[in-house]
Amino acid sequence: MSNLSFITEELYVKIGELPKTRKPYSHRNIKTIIDYHSLDEDLKEVISKLPVVPFQKSFFEENLDGDTQFYIMINEEFGTIYFVDTQGYKYARYVSELVFLYPKEEVRPSVQLFES
Repeated sequence: MSNLSFITEELYVKIGELPKTRKPYSHRNIKTIIDYHSLDEDLKEVISKLPVVPFQKSFFEENLDGDTQFYIMINEEFGTIYFVDTQGYKYARYVSELVFLYPKEEVRPSVQLFES
């Protein structure tokens, strides 16, 4: 997929093996959590380079580019961040909540997650 040109096959396998909930409709359907701090440094680097998009009305909203496989999605209403795998679809087909990606003192995340 288009946003993966910077990673190796080994890293692609590792990111693909992250736990994900299949076809969630809303945040209530997410059954998987990824602790950002527990990830290997190479996975953290990959995640830091993923495109960041806002959460729409549901994870089934077809607002994603099917050619881009992985995203970070932000639900500002609930202050949650998600790791998304589209598997080539235009919606968030596989999703996990991504915790501890931003400092605890921030009330809500923003699209500027990775700027220092």
